Amino acid sequence: MHKRWKTWFPIVGLFLLSLGLGWWVRTQDPRWPAGDEPNYAIMTEALVRHGSFDLKPVFNSQDYVGTFYGEPVGPQLNDQYFSTTSPQWYSIHSFGLPLLAAPFLAGAYALHAKPLDGLILGMAVYGALTVMAAYLYCLELTKRRGVSLLAALVLLGSLSFLSLTGSLFPDLPTAGLLALSLLCIAKLRHQPRRWYWYAIAGVAASFMVYLHVKSGLAAATIVGLLLLQWWRTDKNRAHLAWLLGPPVVMGTIYAVKIHQWYHTWVVTAPFGNGQLFHFTPGLSILASWLDTTKGLIPNNPAYLLILAGLVPWWKRDRRSLLTMVVVLLPSLLLQSTFNDWAGGYSPIGRYMMPLVVALLPAVAYVAIYARDWLARLGLGLLLGVQVWLGWRYVVGRYQWNYAGEANPLFVALRQTYHVRHDVSSALFGYNLELTRRGGLELLALEGAVCLAALLVGVLLVRRRASHSA
Repeated sequence: MHKRWKTWFPIVGLFLLSLGLGWWVRTQDPRWPAGDEPNYAIMTEALVRHGSFDLKPVFNSQDYVGTFYGEPVGPQLNDQYFSTTSPQWYSIHSFGLPLLAAPFLAGAYALHAKPLDGLILGMAVYGALTVMAAYLYCLELTKRRGVSLLAALVLLGSLSFLSLTGSLFPDLPTAGLLALSLLCIAKLRHQPRRWYWYAIAGVAASFMVYLHVKSGLAAATIVGLLLLQWWRTDKNRAHLAWLLGPPVVMGTIYAVKIHQWYHTWVVTAPFGNGQLFHFTPGLSILASWLDTTKGLIPNNPAYLLILAGLVPWWKRDRRSLLTMVVVLLPSLLLQSTFNDWAGGYSPIGRYMMPLVVALLPAVAYVAIYARDWLARLGLGLLLGVQVWLGWRYVVGRYQWNYAGEANPLFVALRQTYHVRHDVSSALFGYNLELTRRGGLELLALEGAVCLAALLVGVLLVRRRASHSA
């Protein structure tokens, strides 16, 4: 009983903490959904009210006004497939997120609660499940509860997570499914004959495509790696069926529905609309990590622990690190050519959240190696500053912004603390050009900080090796 309590208490506690925090954060700011959110809400409304993803009846009736948005909005359609005179309208967004949100919206209607509150609760639940999946993934690799909890708290206390949880975007659910898939791959290394890990990974990887077709490369790589693992260690035909069954069935349903709605068998075509291959692969990844407005590191300083933990992770379990790289690198490079690198009007770093969650074991590994008081002090300071920034963001109710615009949180902090140096202007613009004076120098400084974090990881590994000797 005591062992079960020690196993389940952190899991349940993390879920409840994440759920409560997500609900509190989102309801602190009584705003209407913004960016892509209204169209996701209308897709969910169409499914719940009309049993279809045809958006035209909802837009014609405008029942969503005063429910999901304060005024009429335009439908987000691919004009290669639909016009204003088309008998049906199907969104440029994939239908996975409305499928996840629909039970909560239906429940809100059944309980005569506010429909928007139902959607917020649903997305807070999926955010909490993502934190829980990240914890279990770290725990499976490190076998240590304390450092795995720390890694989950680094995610939970970050500005990027707090600004995204409870909002209608597919990025956190995608991150959770990715962590679940990587967890299954890790589990099968030690339990190769457990059929349910194959089944769970197959369903999780397949549904990632339902959330966004850009996850197709990662999903295919996950299935391919599991197929290779099955061939090397198992070769049980029933297990092969559990692995390939969900992708085949779910993929067939997806393709049939896309053909039914858009009259094409090219399942990526309705959602692309010529937005790929606008930039050289890789540059937007740099901007997504280092931009002062939309970048991860300036807004979430404890994410530096990810960089510091890469070398310890490589030292302790390079196979899982290489698995993560193989799964994510192709889709990450493809996404980096996307013309809207920062995610439009949306929370900071939302496109990078699946990568952040997949990299969280690095935080756990650096915590294992941080044994002396100085290393632990640095770790605690980074986490403390990050939580403080997240708290200031939440209570300040700062609006989202576009790439190239000033960071509203940093503008307020600069005014409050009378900072003379410009810390709020964007480093990169919408077209990935350097937009601020002294941009190259600031980019070099941030690069040096990231390199220093990597070197800290090297030093921690060497110190541990010397003490062991």
